Formats: sequence, C-alpha cells, structure tokens
Amino acid sequence: MQKVFKDNWWIGELAEYGGVPANVIEAYKQTKSGAFESAKWFRDEHRQRVERNMKLMPRLFEGTPLKILDVGAGMCGHAAACRWLGHNVIGTEKPNSKYSPISKHMFIPISDYTIDVKSRLPFDDNAFDVVLCISVLTQHTPEFRALIPHVIRELSRVIKSGGQVFVGWWKPEKQAWLPEFLPENCTEETISQGKLFFKRLTKK
Repeated sequence: MQKVFKDNWWIGELAEYGGVPANVIEAYKQTKSGAFESAKWFRDEHRQRVERNMKLMPRLFEGTPLKILDVGAGMCGHAAACRWLGHNVIGTEKPNSKYSPISKHMFIPISDYTIDVKSRLPFDDNAFDVVLCISVLTQHTPEFRALIPHVIRELSRVIKSGGQVFVGWWKPEKQAWLPEFLPENCTEETISQGKLFFKRLTKK
C-alpha cells in the first residue's frame, strides 16, 4: 500500500518526541545564523521543504519497509520523514556535530563519519536499500573535490544491488561534474523539482 504524508504527520512526529524544546531551537539557530527563529519554522517551513524533497524519491512511498542511511543527517528532517513512512533509518554526522542536540531529541541513531579519503562508512557492504546524501557534496574547493570519488565509492559500497543513492543539491552547477565520479557498478539519472536537484544512482 502506497503511503502519503497526511497534513498532521509532522506535528504527530514532534508530539511523539516531546515537541521542540528550547535547547533544540537554540541548536537550529546556531546552524544558520538566525534563520531558525521558532518551533513554527521547524513545524511549517522545514516540514514543507522535507516533503518536497521526499517526493523526488517515490520508492520511499511504496509501502515496503526499507533500511535507509542518511549521510550528513544534519537537522534530521529527512530521517524523521523516512521513519514516519515506516522505514528503518540511521544517520551519520561528524563527531560532536552542532546538530547533535537535534538528532538526540528526535531519537535518530547517529554514527560518526567524517568525509576523508581514509574514512569508511561504519557499515557492512550491501547493508542498505536507500542512501540519502542531501546538500553534503556541494563544496567547490579542490581539496574537497578530491574526496568525492572516495565518498561516492563508499555510498555505493553500502547499498544493496538494485538499491538507490540519492545525492541532492540546490544549484545544478554545484554538481554538474558528479558523473565523472560515477562507479562502474551504478547507473545515473538526474531528477529535479524547483531548485532542488538529485542524482539518483542505482546499483546494478
């Protein structure tokens, strides 16, 4: 049975985990220099953004529980949405991330992962059905770009055969170069909605 987001799904998700306490709102404020002013922003604008993004990933709405990894989970909006849809979700973030109060409040399990040429995702091969990597691989410095092949290989390593990796960004020029790093065992497709773009990598 295909699932859809009901109007009150996000409010229910927040209520289940105790609303949005002051320390979490403060954590949001610190992440984006004043953009996060209140629980209303989290409840309304952030929810709408997450819903728009999720609609570009129809596989998540098919009703079959999936094992999902959210790399760079950040504010945990996409992870919370995946959980609400009935999926088993885990995230990664840098150790001692500024987002830690948020993930702890939302009870999203987070594993440490720092993007580095020597680092491996702390998961077995073929462990996940879907991997999300949204607004993470967007830096233009030569040093960061040199890490991209390793990161893409890691994302494809932990995905099952037939599984999908969604690499998302906000401006097309930021990842127009991504196909040059495409692993041989993956196919690639670009999907978009408004200002959001995804590269959907499917493992053969």
